[in-house]
Amino acid sequence: MKRSAKMMMALMSVTLVFGAVGSTAFAAPTSNAINKSVATHNKNLIEIDIGHEDLEDLYFKIKERYPDVTGQDWNWAYDSIGNMTIRDVFDGFVEDHFRPHESVTRIESIVTAVRLMGLESAAKAKAANATLHFKDANKLESNYAWAKGYVLVALERGLFDPNETELAPHQPATRVWVSSLLVRALGLQQQALQQMTTIPNFKDKDSIPAGAVGYVNVAVQSGILVNLTDGSFQPQKPVTRAELAVLLDRTNDCINDKDSIRIAAKFKQFSTTSPNASTPVDSQQRPLDSTLRVENVNGQTVSYAVSSKLPVRDQLQYVPLHHLKDGDWVSLVIRRNNVEDVSIINRSDKPIATEIKNFSVNIRQGNDTILQTHYFKRDGYTSAYVNQRGTIQTGDQAKNWHEQWLNNLALRSNFTKQQLIDNVLRAAGTSEHQATSYTITVDFADGTQLEAVKHPTNHPNPNPHPSSHVVQELDIEIEGRKEKHDIDAVYERSNNGTAEAYIERDDDDEVKGQEAVRTIERWLSSAQLNDSMTKTQIADRLLNALNLKRDQLEAYAIDVRFTNGKTISIDWERD
Repeated sequence: MKRSAKMMMALMSVTLVFGAVGSTAFAAPTSNAINKSVATHNKNLIEIDIGHEDLEDLYFKIKERYPDVTGQDWNWAYDSIGNMTIRDVFDGFVEDHFRPHESVTRIESIVTAVRLMGLESAAKAKAANATLHFKDANKLESNYAWAKGYVLVALERGLFDPNETELAPHQPATRVWVSSLLVRALGLQQQALQQMTTIPNFKDKDSIPAGAVGYVNVAVQSGILVNLTDGSFQPQKPVTRAELAVLLDRTNDCINDKDSIRIAAKFKQFSTTSPNASTPVDSQQRPLDSTLRVENVNGQTVSYAVSSKLPVRDQLQYVPLHHLKDGDWVSLVIRRNNVEDVSIINRSDKPIATEIKNFSVNIRQGNDTILQTHYFKRDGYTSAYVNQRGTIQTGDQAKNWHEQWLNNLALRSNFTKQQLIDNVLRAAGTSEHQATSYTITVDFADGTQLEAVKHPTNHPNPNPHPSSHVVQELDIEIEGRKEKHDIDAVYERSNNGTAEAYIERDDDDEVKGQEAVRTIERWLSSAQLNDSMTKTQIADRLLNALNLKRDQLEAYAIDVRFTNGKTISIDWERD
């Protein structure tokens, strides 16, 4: 049984350092269907001209579109950057980069907010000779004349603080300023004014301007903006382009929640006609020139108006509507009987899995843990743990709880991320806006994985299992009285946040790569180890996380190294 998992880890490390032998990298081709024209308002910005004649090859993969947002560092912003780009809310640059790390200016934030509200046409229609009463209006006229219409619309819609006398278009947009801007874009000024005397729950609350306190409270309650990992708000911290994309995307979710419904349905048919001057438009000013027919969950066929230019999210890319096939499951956002958003849940020719082998949930609301669960099932072996608002269950009790809960959830491999979030949070007795943070991971038996993460920061730690940060290395060797209880596992997390792991059970059952990392991090999250624990406490907690008892074992050896360098070694053998 003590075949060395460490040797396997060493081989994995060599592969990670030197790369796979014989691999060759190729640059992704640029689609000719994307017409990149330099916008007249700024020589650096690009606009995507979505012409009907280009629909066949138009839509893009985000990683090919913006090579500088690939990799784990930007996973937290990846979806939002894509969503805001395809909706023409946020642009990239002429060299096909997004520059996610750069700070955004106040004028850029205003422009994107107006676009998100669907008011770009109104902004472009404004008279160029209109007068602005900001003291520094000349700066806008000389450097940002293209944005004048957006500022006028923002003024008309009440997006500015009435006491602001200067626009300061070139200044970096701060967290507190963007919070106020987006709360106003949602029309929640009255709610903000009602919460001006409510003290925010941040350790640096005294640094938040008094006139912005209500807006910060509403921004947090709405799920737009949250505190940083150290519990601070840092109101004057500049917002980066990646962060603004996430904030805009969250604001868009709030808009959808207010006056839209989200449904899952089976696609049946798509038909289009030529638009004319009287054709109505959707919230993004796209002509509603088409009809989408779907079959709802009750088996009824219903029709909705839709724009033929509406992009459809298909995993990591966007495709045109006519790429949908009869029987495809789709998620729709419906507003006033018009389709505002479409994403593919499951293709008609792809089987849908329901059997779950891994399930992990960690939901926090403020400083409280609402629900923390871990469930692992493989080849007859099951490990389970539940912490429900401080009530902890382990062993068979936790296993039975999970099986009943999962049966009620009825999760399927064709769920969208939003369906996963909605179902799990609703079952946990909370909502996306109420939850400060959550991590939800589901592994199905067919290999499909669903994951949803909400971090307690706009620039979250890329590691979705913060509790495992305490442990940097873990080596477990367990010899069971029955062979099915034999376990050999190794876990190492480097200083840059990447992790490697290997698990062997029953001498011939191996788990490697990210599946092994996720499994061991669930054990660690369940065990909640720290360097002040006794050896017995550490062993007991790890055995509980593994759903094992000492009377099932002949011997075990455990080595734990914490991030502060302290190492604890435990050896136990039955007398």
